[in-house]
Amino acid sequence: MNNNYFEKDLATRIYELDSKIYKATGSTLGKVFPAVKTVSVNQIIQQLRSDKNRFLKTEMILLSNMLSTLPDSEEYETLLEEYQELEDQIYSYDADAYNLTAGLKAIRQKGKPIPPGKKIIVCLSRQYGCRGQETGVALAKRTGLTFYDKDILSIAARHYNMDLDAFDGYDPSESAASGSFWIPRFPKLGSLAHDKLFFMEREMIQKIAQEENCIFLGRCADHILKQMQIPHISIFLCAPFEKRVLVEMSRFDCTQAQAKKNIQQFDRSRQAFYKYYTNNTWGSPELYNACLNTSIYGVEGTVDLIQQIIQIRYEEA
Repeated sequence: MNNNYFEKDLATRIYELDSKIYKATGSTLGKVFPAVKTVSVNQIIQQLRSDKNRFLKTEMILLSNMLSTLPDSEEYETLLEEYQELEDQIYSYDADAYNLTAGLKAIRQKGKPIPPGKKIIVCLSRQYGCRGQETGVALAKRTGLTFYDKDILSIAARHYNMDLDAFDGYDPSESAASGSFWIPRFPKLGSLAHDKLFFMEREMIQKIAQEENCIFLGRCADHILKQMQIPHISIFLCAPFEKRVLVEMSRFDCTQAQAKKNIQQFDRSRQAFYKYYTNNTWGSPELYNACLNTSIYGVEGTVDLIQQIIQIRYEEA
């Protein structure tokens, strides 16, 4: 099949499933593509060509989050089947990209081990390149907890009927690129526009934490929930710099020099973001319930340990 045709077909299916799930929820919360079909499909194709792994991972996580909230079991089963068909199509498109998606099928097979009436919220912070996002997705697969990453920003914007494009300095079509490395542009840290986005996220994190069991990746969620006195488990994921360089080189097929630059840039950004909004030092061990070296335990082993921590929290609750 012609690759351009395959991309268009995949983009169309993503848009159509998004629209169906969004309509089924009956909510303004979480819709991925607010534009008309033709425009949205073209935008999806552009994202597939610029950074398919990051894009597919984010969008499939958001779709599975929305799907898991459907109250009608018959409608859920119908749309779940379409979701799984879409995962199969992504696998045909790129097996590596498929492995980074939310994997709702795996979540269902594992079941939901969270006992009824128990409140479990896990906040993951991570050094860049330590496979923290993969760990968060794997934990979601194991536990059935809803996983929230940077998609929380889009969810917040749509919940409050805000257009991200309207923010000064925000341009989702523009990126800072070096080879295959891609960084979305956001308003400058400390600007009024950036503060507005953060406080929208803050309110959405509070709303979600009050309503469901879930996993938050980054976004100062640990500090936000601590301020609001919402019980949670806070975990910092890390790995030696040289191990993270190898992960980055493999992930983006870049040089060692570029991998080091990428890691240093993202770590500095996360340190600055956390310091600005919490007045704490990102990564300080006393801020967390546990600090785990993912290079020692691997993704699955790290998830095993987090599950044990969750189990201890059950017994305390």
